[in-house]
Order: sequence, then structure tokens, then C-alpha cells
Amino acid sequence: MKPWQRTEKNRAKVARPTDPTALIGHMYHAFTLRRRYWEVFGRKRPGICQFRIEGSSLPAWFVELGETGGVVKGGEHPKPNAVWSSHADDFVAMLRGEAGNELFDQNRVRLEGDLDLLDGLFQGLNARI
Repeated sequence: MKPWQRTEKNRAKVARPTDPTALIGHMYHAFTLRRRYWEVFGRKRPGICQFRIEGSSLPAWFVELGETGGVVKGGEHPKPNAVWSSHADDFVAMLRGEAGNELFDQNRVRLEGDLDLLDGLFQGLNARI
């Protein structure tokens, strides 16, 4: 099943990772499956999205978006365009669509920089942000 074919009817068939490290693999897979989409997106909105996830086995990683699509790399980028900081449970809940604005209202998620870039990244991953 392709990531963009998810509906309420077949949502139960889709594996639902619960660890941020598994979600990194999910992102890599999404970049591979929808390569053309990410190449076009990267040409229009190139940039670096840094993720700092507390309570994860991989606390710092980033997504590099450019003409060749999206690439996930571990570690800190020296000059990210956008930064997402949260606890692992909140990050997973947001990507799975189980949480929303209440995380921002309660200051459990901290965003810095180009929020449109982060929003575009999450929309491309079919996440609700």
C-alpha cells in the first residue's frame, strides 16, 4: 500500500511505528516511494529541517530537502532552516495524527525558523500538523 493511499477504511492495514527511530526509516521510505514529489518540493522549498527528540534512541537528526529529493541524516546540522523540538511520545503522536494543537498550546512542542518548510514536510508525509 502506498503512503498516499491511506484512508480510514484501510488505515488498520498500515504499520504504525511507535518509536522515532522507526519513524526515521518510515520517512526514508516515503522519500524513496514518492521520489518525484520530493524532487519537485525540494526545488521549490529547499532547506534543512532539524529534529531534536528527547527520550529517543536517536535524539538529533535532520531532513535535507533539495533538488534530489529528501535525505534523512543523523546528528546536528550547523545551519538548519527549521527546528522541531519535543519529547519522543509527542513527536510520534503528532505524526500518527493522534495529537494536534494542544501540544503547541501546552508548550510541549517547540518550533523555530521556517514553519512553512516544516508544514510542507509533514504534509508530504501525510501527517496532520
